[in-house]
Amino acid sequence: FELKKSDDNSNNNCLHLDCCFQPLGLGHVIVCPDAFKYRKDVKIIEKIFGQNNIIEITKNEMSNMFSNIFSIAHDTVVIEKSFHRLHNVLKYKGYLVEEVSFSEISKMGGLLRCATLPLVRNYE
Repeated sequence: FELKKSDDNSNNNCLHLDCCFQPLGLGHVIVCPDAFKYRKDVKIIEKIFGQNNIIEITKNEMSNMFSNIFSIAHDTVVIEKSFHRLHNVLKYKGYLVEEVSFSEISKMGGLLRCATLPLVRNYE
């Protein structure tokens, strides 16, 4: 997948895939469609996960690292406490949402996924 890049506007720059794409344990995926250079790439994601399992985030939410959350179990995620809209969507979709105060870390260009190093990812 090719992502949109900008040297002048951080809201139009997607650093890497974690910034606009995050698969979750119950079959959902967080996606910022505006971050992808080609619409066909978003269509591939929709085909794999199914339209009903797509949780869309805006470019502004992408810039604030909404997709950079951390799954600690197939139905449990850790998110930044200021992500109120995402919290509500995830809860509605069946996730246990744990909130932490982590916004200062995002100023360095990363968030929860960037601050973790899972050695085993087994949700069974």
